[in-house]
Amino acid sequence: MAAILLVFIGAAFGGISFYAFHNVDNLKLRGGHTSAVVSDLVWERSSSSEAGVCYPVFQFVTDAGQRIELKGKAGANPPQYKKGDSVNVLYEHAHPENFTVNSWEGLYLLPTIFGILSCLLTILGVGLVTVRWKRSFGQKSDITT
Repeated sequence: MAAILLVFIGAAFGGISFYAFHNVDNLKLRGGHTSAVVSDLVWERSSSSEAGVCYPVFQFVTDAGQRIELKGKAGANPPQYKKGDSVNVLYEHAHPENFTVNSWEGLYLLPTIFGILSCLLTILGVGLVTVRWKRSFGQKSDITT
């Protein structure tokens, strides 16, 4: 039963990975591209960490002239950016608050993690199902002969 569950979880992770890669492609093809400046760094403490995490605040202007200033989705310690750094961002034209830094980590890290987990869980699940099936098949053939 657990083996079949691993296969289904692996398939679900594969679907999430595919969906995330598809969204990245759509954003790259149809989204806006612009340069953003790190206008501030916001430190937030988490309950599990004394040091906290630093989130960059990005400021950019869309193609339509809308000024956007929002905290990034990913934080780091030590900080990944310095105040005044310039980065390329991709954003949705209809919802420019949905933006991401145009970097491998910003675009492909999450889909890649889900893709790798999908492969590992599916291979493990199929392997366990195969072993159990062979054991079950082998035991039945021994009994009948």
